[in-house]
Amino acid sequence: MNRSISKVAVPLLLLITNVAFGQDCGPDNGAVGVAGSNLVEVIFKSWADGYNTKCPTVNVTVEAGTTAAGAERVCANTTRGPTVDIGTLSRLPLASESSSSDQINYTCVTGNKTRQTTLLEVAVDGLTVAAVAGGYGANCIRLLGGLTLDQVRWIFSSYTAAKLTSTGWDPTSLKNSDNNETTHLWSELDAGCRATEIKIAGRDLLSGTASSFRDAVFKDARNGETFGSKRPDGYFNSTSDQDVVNFVQTSSELEYGDAVAYFGFSFYLNEGASLYGAPIRNSAGVFVVPTQASIADGSYNPLSRPLFIQVYKDEASLADTRPFIQFGLSNAGTVLTDGTGYVGLDLAKRNVMLARLGAPPVSDVPAPVSGPVAAPAGAPVVVDEPCGLFGLSIFCPVTFCGLLGRLLGLCNN
Repeated sequence: MNRSISKVAVPLLLLITNVAFGQDCGPDNGAVGVAGSNLVEVIFKSWADGYNTKCPTVNVTVEAGTTAAGAERVCANTTRGPTVDIGTLSRLPLASESSSSDQINYTCVTGNKTRQTTLLEVAVDGLTVAAVAGGYGANCIRLLGGLTLDQVRWIFSSYTAAKLTSTGWDPTSLKNSDNNETTHLWSELDAGCRATEIKIAGRDLLSGTASSFRDAVFKDARNGETFGSKRPDGYFNSTSDQDVVNFVQTSSELEYGDAVAYFGFSFYLNEGASLYGAPIRNSAGVFVVPTQASIADGSYNPLSRPLFIQVYKDEASLADTRPFIQFGLSNAGTVLTDGTGYVGLDLAKRNVMLARLGAPPVSDVPAPVSGPVAAPAGAPVVVDEPCGLFGLSIFCPVTFCGLLGRLLGLCNN
């Protein structure tokens, strides 16, 4: 009787061969310290879990915080916390943190000013503008068919309508303005919406998420345009995206759902159907819903943004960090990235990033599937015949029989 290769043994064999021949783990007892953006933390924790399975002798620690902390801790600014090998960022480094002439190689301005880093992109996020599903805000956005960037700007901006107009804003984006600068009502967007004040929320002003949102939405940010903190309900902000999500879900008066906020896509994705993600009109004039697919193909613009890391450029440190980043940017690591709600880089971009570290390119080979898998069509089968005395024969190399084969479950005779 014929039977196919053991379903458990196939992924186990792939794991063994990957560790033995494809995954450099660096020095035994190595250590990799990662800290910074709480958005990028999600990705790096998934990478660390996968990497530690393959390289159990390497200790990878990942801490959440802010982009500013990540940019300064990799520069050994110990007022922010212990020095790390990798700082995670949801924006580019600021001039007050480190300087660069090419936005690749950086020299620290804070902390230890002799330290140098290399900047890499590691994933793509989509800033999501969301309201409570079924609430006033969500119903209004549905009525509009989505939000234009001008409408998003008016909702969140500190500028008056006159100042917005003088800096390139389209006043026709408000179909039903009450010409009252002290209010921002849902009904000003359309007469069919409720005459309820729009509550706004988002990240703290020092976060990379807030910085990315400002750059994408506030056309006059360089001259002081910021979030409308002087609204009747102010501008709720936090160092945590989850706090912002919770605000939207719980603070709306009498559960009317009159609040709207922005945060990273993965936080929206984690809430399931309880939140409504606003379709955003993109550069082609099409309203696009935030999804992993629309973020990956670039159609969800201009609210998609890259996520970064700064890697300490020191050979002793790179001996530990380079193999870890190689794993994260491998096909297996990209699968893990996508599983967090963020979007992994395409193959060409990953190889550009690896080249910055002097690491070999990734080949276009699908990552091993984790968990039990069936043998592919046309795969060789193990026949129910003896493989030699005591299972130690060398006469069955194709079926990988023998003692090791038995232990791995590749053949059961």
